[in-house]
Amino acid sequence: KAMPCAACGEDPTATEWKWDPLRWELDPPCTEAEWRYLADTPGAPEVMTAQQCTYMNKLCRGCYNLRLPIMAKVRTRIRAKGGLEELQP
Repeated sequence: KAMPCAACGEDPTATEWKWDPLRWELDPPCTEAEWRYLADTPGAPEVMTAQQCTYMNKLCRGCYNLRLPIMAKVRTRIRAKGGLEELQP
């Protein structure tokens, strides 16, 4: 039996399992500090309050898709501007 999704805890049988994009597609992986910074911004995805920064285990397709816009924001709002060090006063 497959393990439930690391992020949402559900065990959808008809899903495609994918690696966490924040952990495995971002280089380097999303940091806790980046996660907290984005979670505190207006319009942050609601999923950020329920999930943690990165997961080692595979996620259901639903959670994977929820995390793609977060990955894009890490790239555009933080890393493209020189990283958190440049953004923090």
